[in-house]
Amino acid sequence: LNKTPDLKRTPRTSRGNRSLSERPWPRRPARTGGGGAVETRGDVGGSYPWCLCDPFPHCPPAPQKLSVVEQEKIDKFMIDLDGTENKSKFGANAILGVSLAVCKAGAAEKGVPLYRHIADLAGNAELILPVPAFNVINGGSHAGNKLAMQEFMILPVGAASFKEAMRIGAEVYHNLKAVIKAKYGKDATNVGDEGGFAPNILENNEALELLKSAVEKAGYPDKVVIGMDVAASEFFRSGKYDLDFKSPDDPARHISGEKLGELYQSFIKNYP
Repeated sequence: LNKTPDLKRTPRTSRGNRSLSERPWPRRPARTGGGGAVETRGDVGGSYPWCLCDPFPHCPPAPQKLSVVEQEKIDKFMIDLDGTENKSKFGANAILGVSLAVCKAGAAEKGVPLYRHIADLAGNAELILPVPAFNVINGGSHAGNKLAMQEFMILPVGAASFKEAMRIGAEVYHNLKAVIKAKYGKDATNVGDEGGFAPNILENNEALELLKSAVEKAGYPDKVVIGMDVAASEFFRSGKYDLDFKSPDDPARHISGEKLGELYQSFIKNYP
């Protein structure tokens, strides 16, 4: 029972079209902040969700028939049916699985590729791939190092195409590995939960300096910007913030929200 199961949903449309939503069952996220949606799982080691058998047990039928192309209405119906702030009745994993299957069925019903159907749902006539964000240094609950802030990213906003952006991201990543290895040794190039490097450093500025050096070493200071997903709820402690939360608790080192805001401002100023 240690194998991660696949999530499968197979809706059938009025025309007989069938759509399979299948993907590996998501691992429990490392982040445990209070604002996240809830997964529902069964009692077998917490691995298998009860919703694989029936995502919405004992639920009433929809008040009217809904077409699979009406994605927003179907999603809203499921969310309203759940009726909780964090989707704890049915589980965000069950709702998402059905939503993905409906989206695929909608594309099949219209006879268009899935990306075109999603673009139509979003009201986008012009198709443009997004700028990829590479999570290259891990901290917070994603890594066993001392970094409090969770994700340090690079975004190749100056790339002329998605292909070029991927190449730039890969080159910066490998240069970052060389920078970390030269400064801290080979052991420091181990990676965290999401594939970013996890050197055992404490100061968040130090991680940003590593990124800055790697971007310059790769030759892309004019094409890459730095981004972060701080996940501050991970180190929130009784109204303040602990930037060394992986060490034994010491309220004397906690800082206020204002001080944390000032730190963010310094990041923006020094690492654009």
